Order: sequence, then structure tokens, then C-alpha cells
Amino acid sequence: VLTGNKRNPEAEDHSLATVLVSDIQNVESADAVSSLDLLANLINKDSVLRKAIISESNENALKILNEDQGEIGQCFLRFMDRHGHRCVKESELREKTWSDDPVKLLGILREKVRLNVLSKVKPERAPDSSNILQKLPLVKRVIINSMVGSARKGVARRENTKSSSIRILHRIRCAYRHLADLLVRQELLDDEDQIFFLTHDEIGMLISDRSPSWKSVCNARRQQQPLLEELVFDDVIYGIPEPRETQENHFNDQDALQGIPVSRGSVTGPVRIVNSLEEANQLQKGEIMIASFTDVGWSPYFTLISGLVTEIGSPLSHGAVVAREYGIPAVVSVKGARQILKTGDIITLNGDKGSIEKCSAKIISDPLS
Repeated sequence: VLTGNKRNPEAEDHSLATVLVSDIQNVESADAVSSLDLLANLINKDSVLRKAIISESNENALKILNEDQGEIGQCFLRFMDRHGHRCVKESELREKTWSDDPVKLLGILREKVRLNVLSKVKPERAPDSSNILQKLPLVKRVIINSMVGSARKGVARRENTKSSSIRILHRIRCAYRHLADLLVRQELLDDEDQIFFLTHDEIGMLISDRSPSWKSVCNARRQQQPLLEELVFDDVIYGIPEPRETQENHFNDQDALQGIPVSRGSVTGPVRIVNSLEEANQLQKGEIMIASFTDVGWSPYFTLISGLVTEIGSPLSHGAVVAREYGIPAVVSVKGARQILKTGDIITLNGDKGSIEKCSAKIISDPLS
């Protein structure tokens, strides 16, 4: 309706749609950020605990949180109860969730406490959607007004549904791990992780024939996994998926990348290419994160970043929703961004126009200051 049925909406169309679905209450993925902020804030108010969380090993710091009988311990338990089933690449059965491996979460919590910086809040003067809609023809305005309420509820419901589906998936994950533990005890597998490299039918065959050859099958497939993760595929595929050959891209200072603007605002800062959790742990305050996509597992890092760029995504993808709720400029569907840009590049990210421009300067002031 906004675009007049144009096949390819323009940046200003996306920007207007972004305003209509901003500032929504009870977004599940945004709560993962605010709840961790609350926990970090409580820790910072306790000087003794703060020092321990920062200086102790991950195991000791985790033990301190679990054993705390006060408000901090209760806050940590509430977070794990509500979000413990989430993690980076949470749809993969093989991945360990925050409740399975809390150390994954502890790293970003420690950084949040050390920096004593909470997530950015929404801009004080967010664009007024009613004023923007007044510029549209009467018929469009009436139609859009009739849909905005349902669309806004849909954003929150989508996140709630995703959380529920991942919670169910986690129960399946736990069941597979329990089965793997039984198979390891019977020496049919060497370790629990091997079960994720067998199909469901093959697991049945293993239980039936009890052949040690299945261990070799698992190990061979696990060895190939890092290579498979490097393959790139088209977004839409018909028939048997075939990997796409990566091409060398060149980005001149005069060039600009274009994507879909999903969270308003403009920021200039250094790039941090993030392909894994290990690289995410290297994020520094004020950097602009460039990733293939984000899920709730990335949410805690939104405290540190000043901008977000993803190669895949839409106005209702996780990164877009959380970025809007915390006033972080964001552009999604920027094809090849991780190959074109490099960690340390200085770029200007425009969340209104959906553009990314490379700056010649190498040293800038803190974007968050």
C-alpha cells in the first residue's frame, strides 16, 4: 500500500514502514538485552561482587552468581529461566544453549560489567508516525491506519512464537543428548557430540546393529563440518542446493553499499566482521557489527555496538526488531558485506537511506560519546 504496489520498495518506503513498527512493548528478544542490562547494573552496585565477576575465572564467576541468595542471584535465575534455551545459531540441535553452557553468556556479561555501559535507549524524539502518515493521500492513510495495530502486535507475537518454538526444540535437543549419553555408556559412541552427525534412521541402525563403524562415519562428517560452514548458497534455491562460488569484491572509497533500512539513525564507526561467537567476543564498544544474520544469541552484544549490518534479513528479522527497540541504526540484506568490508574499516551507516559509505579517516571519536 505504501509503495503503490511497486515490486521493489525504495529506501524511503522501508524507512516509513520502520517508523510504523518501532517502539513496541513486550518484545521477547529485546527483553534478553534489557534483562542482562538489569543484571549488570545490579552487579555494578555491589563493589565486592563486581570485582569478583571481573577478576575471577569463568567457572568461579558462574559459581558466585549461582550461589548468590540475594537480588543478583534471583535476577540471574530469572534470566536463565526465560532465556536460557537461547544461544547463537539456536536452531541447530548441536549447539549448546546458555543454560547448557552459561560460560558463553558470562563473557559478554563480564564485558558489560567492566565497561559499566548499558544498552542505548530509544531516541527521545522518535519520529511521530501520525505526522508522517499525514503526508500520504487520504485513502492510503485510512488503509494503513487500519493495519498498523495488527502489524505491531504481529511483531511481538512473532518473537514470542519464535521463543516458544526454540524452547520446544531445546527439549528435543536435551532428549538427543540424553540418548547420546546412554550410547556413550554402552561404548557405541565416543562422545555425545557424535550423535548430531547421524541421521535419525542411522541412529536407529546404530542401536540395532551396534557396529563400531558408525563412530568412523561420525568422525568423518564432523571433520568436514568446518568446510561445509564456509559454503555460500543463494537465498532461494530450486532443486538440489549447489554452493555459490565466492567472488572477490572491491570497495572503493567513492562506492556505497545499499541494503534495506530497518532502524533509523546514522553512525560513523569502525567495522567488526563477525562470523563466529569467538569473533563476537572481540567486539569493542562503538563498533559496527557486520554479520551474515543475527538471532537472539547475539542480543547481549547489542549493548556494545553502535550499528548493525547483516547480509540476510528483513524489517521483521531479529536484528531489525532489537535494533529499533534500542535506537541502533541498522541495515539488512547487504549482499557480500563480510567480503567487501574488513575489520577496522571506518564506515558511515545510514539507517534512514539504507546506505553504507566507507570513510577515508582511520581514527574517529567514540560514536557513543
